Amino acid sequence: MNVNGIGKVVNTVATGAGKVLDKTAQLKPIQKGMELAKKDPAKFATNMLLFSIVSKDAVGCYLYTTQSLNNKKIPEEKRKFVASMDLMNGILMVGGQTIVGKILVDKVIAPKIKEHYTKNVLSDTNITKKVVDSIARNADKLKEMGVDGSKLDVQSIAGTVSKTTKAPFIKGLGILTTAIATTALIKRTIVPLLSTPLAGKMTEVMDKKNAEKSQKAA
Repeated sequence: MNVNGIGKVVNTVATGAGKVLDKTAQLKPIQKGMELAKKDPAKFATNMLLFSIVSKDAVGCYLYTTQSLNNKKIPEEKRKFVASMDLMNGILMVGGQTIVGKILVDKVIAPKIKEHYTKNVLSDTNITKKVVDSIARNADKLKEMGVDGSKLDVQSIAGTVSKTTKAPFIKGLGILTTAIATTALIKRTIVPLLSTPLAGKMTEVMDKKNAEKSQKAA
């Protein structure tokens, strides 16, 4: 293929990709996501983080389950149980992480974090006290710079610090909490605890249905 031919292929692909992306951007979920990103970037980031975690596990569940069902290296009598384990792992992770992320963290933990830090650690009183302490500790350095610490507008500085640090810190902590809660609570605790007994129960149900089908066929 010559250079002109390659150029035509690239242009065709680029044009097609542009049309697909343009149509995708017009979809309602995408539009709502864009509106949320403008209105509340932290919440949008949390939702995208949760979506990324859940979608990865959903795809992994499908791949692992189908792979186990068709894996000839696994004895046939154990194949259904292994596939059931993979399926239950996926269901518990996807369902559990969605519930934890959207209900437990979003509705319960995040508001508690905001309330705690707003009223205590990052309260206006505490921020003002930290500013006063910082000015006092650095009085000599400020003097060397030609600044009289005693004449600084403490309330104005504290207000600027509060405005620029409080909201980003609390929102960032909410995002971090979502990641920790979905991973530690669900993947490392709930899933290992429940997946094996549920997989065993699912295998029993599958065997029972297969036995009933065999009896009817006979």
